[in-house]
Amino acid sequence: MLENLKSLLVQMVSYLSLYEIGLILIVFFVFIMFFTLGLLLRGRKFIARFFFFLSGVVIFSVPFVLHFMMKNVLYKIDVAFTDAYPMQYTKGFFVSGSITHKGMVPINECLIGVDGLHESHIMRYFNNIFPQSSFSTTLDVDINLNETTDFAVIIPNFQAKESDLFQVYVDCYLSNKFSQERRSHQKSNANIITPQMPKYQEKPQEDNEIESQEVKSKEPKEIEQKTQQETEQKQEE
Repeated sequence: MLENLKSLLVQMVSYLSLYEIGLILIVFFVFIMFFTLGLLLRGRKFIARFFFFLSGVVIFSVPFVLHFMMKNVLYKIDVAFTDAYPMQYTKGFFVSGSITHKGMVPINECLIGVDGLHESHIMRYFNNIFPQSSFSTTLDVDINLNETTDFAVIIPNFQAKESDLFQVYVDCYLSNKFSQERRSHQKSNANIITPQMPKYQEKPQEDNEIESQEVKSKEPKEIEQKTQQETEQKQEE
């Protein structure tokens, strides 16, 4: 649970570029303005409460305003799917098509996902909010304004029958690559082997003393053998 929440927060942070941060600051400035007017006009109860109410509406509308601006203004796209079907011999979902950028900000990343839908009459109204299953993958792609690019990806871990209901979606944005850098950093750390100094085993002093005694004992024996050989040679002469 905590890992899923952590990955979700990291993914949300990676969506934030300077444009999204600017929108959040503008909404926060509007909130401060209404809240300040409520404090200044607190002598008039109705007007003060009205401005406090507006400030609450503004602060709670931040995610909805941000979503609307990202989807319909900044990163507006037209998607035409050519193929979309579950893989037969592996767990995955193949999607191909084209993306046309009609927004106001260049795009460098797209999120392509597939949701498994509920078939019951009651739960099908909640498919957009609570799908039966959801899988997605990111696609690194650079799309400038009024440009069209083709794509073909396999969404991993998707497992379903061809008769199951599903819907495919594409969201594009200007990512700050925070989540990718974090993943690559974790992978690189996992593959790094820290070097260690080699450990040399020192021989104990007793072994050194025994070796030195053996060397010394060998030296006089060699000298005796040489002298015996010289005396034998002289006697023969």
